[in-house]
Amino acid sequence: MGEIKLPNDASETLKGTIYQFYVTLEKCFDLLEGECLLIEKDGDISLTSQMQMEVKKNNNDLTDADEGLWNTLNNWLDDNFDDTKYKSLILLTTQDYGSNSSFKDWNKNNIVEKKINILKEIHKKAIERQKTRDSKNPGATNSKSLVLMNSVLENNDARSNKLKNILEKFTILDNSLQPEEFFKNIKQKWCRHIYTANREIFLTSLLGIVINPETVYKNGWEISCDFFSKQLETLTSQYHSETKIFPKKYSTYVLTSEEIEQVPNHLFLIKIDEIQYHQVKNQAITEYIRYQKTLFEEMRERKALQSIYDPFVVAIEDSFNTKYRMFSRNTTEEKCIKDSKDFYDIVTDEASPPLGNFNDTPKYFKNGIIHNLANEKDIKWKLEVTINE
Repeated sequence: MGEIKLPNDASETLKGTIYQFYVTLEKCFDLLEGECLLIEKDGDISLTSQMQMEVKKNNNDLTDADEGLWNTLNNWLDDNFDDTKYKSLILLTTQDYGSNSSFKDWNKNNIVEKKINILKEIHKKAIERQKTRDSKNPGATNSKSLVLMNSVLENNDARSNKLKNILEKFTILDNSLQPEEFFKNIKQKWCRHIYTANREIFLTSLLGIVINPETVYKNGWEISCDFFSKQLETLTSQYHSETKIFPKKYSTYVLTSEEIEQVPNHLFLIKIDEIQYHQVKNQAITEYIRYQKTLFEEMRERKALQSIYDPFVVAIEDSFNTKYRMFSRNTTEEKCIKDSKDFYDIVTDEASPPLGNFNDTPKYFKNGIIHNLANEKDIKWKLEVTINE
């Protein structure tokens, strides 16, 4: 039984959008220093001063009356589109040329007048077909492709001159890979330096950069070479081996006395004051700031991190609570402050448990999480004196 599609099934449209994102990612690897890739500005994909590309996913052959091709030309002829900004205008499509397509040798033809004649001849045949339909069905509306042809070949000097300029730059890249194969091709081409088991998540993480809110809203769906290179560097360091290298940018970050003084009197500092351990406060502030900067500046783009970060925090909190109960059972009123300081030193000096596949999660990150938990939850350093039965 064939696949049944509902009347409002938009799966093919969605696949076309996903295909556009795949092509966008592929083009990001081609960015040169100073260049930017623009998405949905002048069209599907634009490379500053170089090219504007329309991307079509279509399982049908590319025929003379192909609506996608004629619609692309019509969009470029719009008064709001400045074709002079680009050196090349490209239609990239999954379609292959139909057996009788007049566009088969389009890219080999460098004479603009011949290209215009091809379009006019296609238009002429479309008008004849429409006349035949009208004779059989008086009052039949023009086909959508004929409407587009009429618009593209409108007898208007300004429009005709613009069409000539567009056709000089217009290239058809036909028979492009289908989305699934296109994705595999990017992985084979650009992910050879990544550990084999990590290639899928590496590529999907890069794809996430194309569509994440910062790219779309904050950057106006503009991806600069510098921005993409930084994301590529970060993700490469994370996935190039079986184990991942923890971000190092803030591992040796030292706060100035002015920065320390500017830190508000957070609850985690008050809880350190409760055990009269004032000499560790500057170190605690440094750990807290290093943790915050690493988490929000180095890791926020890593969408896959959230699934391993939350259990990591829970594990640290559970370990803290277990040790807290144990130390509390063995303290007294007389030595509570001393034992609380020992508890602090033992907990903060412990090696960090591994965060996912990171091979070197530092102590400061683990300690920063504990200080943050002290801010947000009912955990503290001062031990509870219990009565031993």
